[in-house]
Amino acid sequence: VREDSDTIHEVRPEAEWPLSRTRWTDLHLRADGSLTDAPATTSETVDFDMRSGRAGFTWEVPEDTEISGPIALRLYLEAKGADDVYVFAGVQKLRDGRVVSFEGSYGFGFDRVTTGWLKASLRKLDPDGAFPRGPLHTYDEVQPLREGEILPVDIALLPSATFFRKGEQLRLVVQGRWFSTRNPLFGQFPVAYERGPRGTCVLHCGGEHAARLEIPVIPGRDPA
Repeated sequence: VREDSDTIHEVRPEAEWPLSRTRWTDLHLRADGSLTDAPATTSETVDFDMRSGRAGFTWEVPEDTEISGPIALRLYLEAKGADDVYVFAGVQKLRDGRVVSFEGSYGFGFDRVTTGWLKASLRKLDPDGAFPRGPLHTYDEVQPLREGEILPVDIALLPSATFFRKGEQLRLVVQGRWFSTRNPLFGQFPVAYERGPRGTCVLHCGGEHAARLEIPVIPGRDPA
């Protein structure tokens, strides 16, 4: 369990995954940029440009908390000016208002807590699958989005194990492009993700569109 790239909070053996003692907790997206225990009672929206914008949602951790396991995101989105949205979702840790970095693949030193991505047109779920708790997709049918249509999209974020101190923040970022630039020093190179379409993505929150981030909270162990 890590606190950041340089700090390991705890190393311990576990015999199962995900952990049976996990307290699965929903954090609801709000248009004011917060993540809260309960959704808004009425529908709200926040939008961003798919090529250059993003939407962010932040939860201030109320007590020392371990978040270990898979994370699942349920969005309700609408596309304007396009028939697809390339959704990239990342969870960051903030300390004193600054992003805490983690070491990623191949020694990349500016990674997030976890990341997930999906083309909204490939949102069809596999009814018999879960990874290991979140959604699995069939990827066998392209379902273009229609103008004005609001659709549920489920995204699995990669498993992680992170310790948050009281007062630190968890931030969910949703955007239409990958998180790092395509260059040989600080981003993807020589490969890159396919560039998404032009247009606007509208995220619907609250009311009948209770968008949420499900996180795996691990309760503290009894000292005895």
